Amino acid sequence: MREHDLFTIIQRYLAPDLVKTYEDYDRIDAITDQWHTHIEIKCRRRHYPDLLLEKKKYDAMLARAEACGGYDPVYICSTPAGAFWSYRLLHLPAFDWDRRLMPKSTDFAPGGKKEMIWKDVIMLPLSWASRAYHLPAPGDTALRPFDAGSQAAA
Repeated sequence: MREHDLFTIIQRYLAPDLVKTYEDYDRIDAITDQWHTHIEIKCRRRHYPDLLLEKKKYDAMLARAEACGGYDPVYICSTPAGAFWSYRLLHLPAFDWDRRLMPKSTDFAPGGKKEMIWKDVIMLPLSWASRAYHLPAPGDTALRPFDAGSQAAA
C-alpha cells in the first residue's frame, strides 16, 4: 500500500473533507477541518510490533499544528498486516527519545548505498494508538475497527 491509497481510504471512510497538502516533502500530508487535525500518513513495507516516528518529524508536526491554530497532530501508519493505526501525538504517554544509527533516507540513496546518520526516534507501541482499523476489503461500506489501546478516541 502507498500513502495515496491510505489517504483515499481515510477520506472515503473517516474524513470526507480530508485534503492533501501541496508540498511533496512537507511534515504533514493532509488536513481535515472536520477533525481539526493535521495528519502525517506513513505506509510501512513490513509489519513491526512498534511503529517508528522520528523526533524531527514529531517536532515539526507539533509546531505546524500550533501555528495553524491548535490543530491536533495525528500520525497514521499502515503495515502489510492489513491494518492502520492512528496516534494523537499530543496525547501520547510520557516517553523518552532513543538515538539510533539509521539510513538517512528510505528511498533516495544515490548508487544504491544508504548513507547512515544518527536519528532521535520513538518506537510507538501499537497499544498506544488512539484508533486502529482493518484495511477495507472490496465491497466494504465501513471500516472495521479493532481494540487500539490506551489513547482517547481520535
